[in-house]
Amino acid sequence: MSQGTRTGTDDEVDSSSSTAAPQVVVSDLVPEGRAFVPVQTADRTYLMVHPDAEIKQLAQELNAHFEHAYAVGLTVPYNAPGETRTRPPH
Repeated sequence: MSQGTRTGTDDEVDSSSSTAAPQVVVSDLVPEGRAFVPVQTADRTYLMVHPDAEIKQLAQELNAHFEHAYAVGLTVPYNAPGETRTRPPH
């Protein structure tokens, strides 16, 4: 993960974490015309986001990626026990 431009410091991209949660990294290595590209390594999934990505396109591509991840079993839905919390008033 040392190539390309990232926002923040290298300390923020910590691959030694024991949880190996997916991580978002802004990188100019994402091809033009794409908002993001998922990159799977042995210990983590990185969601590489183009620095000029449009929010609407990014949201659409992320939703499609998550739908695919659920469909092929890379991610499983978690249903918390109990009732959902109400949204606090503005």
